[in-house]
Amino acid sequence: MGTKGVPTFIDHPDKGCDVAPLCVECPLPFCKYDNPKAYHSWQKDERDSVITADMPNLSQKQLAAKYGLSVRTIQRIK
Repeated sequence: MGTKGVPTFIDHPDKGCDVAPLCVECPLPFCKYDNPKAYHSWQKDERDSVITADMPNLSQKQLAAKYGLSVRTIQRIK
């Protein structure tokens, strides 16, 4: 087996995706296509960490406008 369980004996074009340019460089512990629910959760966690970093500088309403979310979603992130 090769990296991340891809067999080395199969001619698999490593085209990557929007997460990484190549599958072997992907930071995810799973393939987004194999586990879409976990990928969605990972995306949300990444988004939330960026928003959390902005929280001291902006109001909830400003954060909601900046990230295209509702004020209630911003409140849930806290």
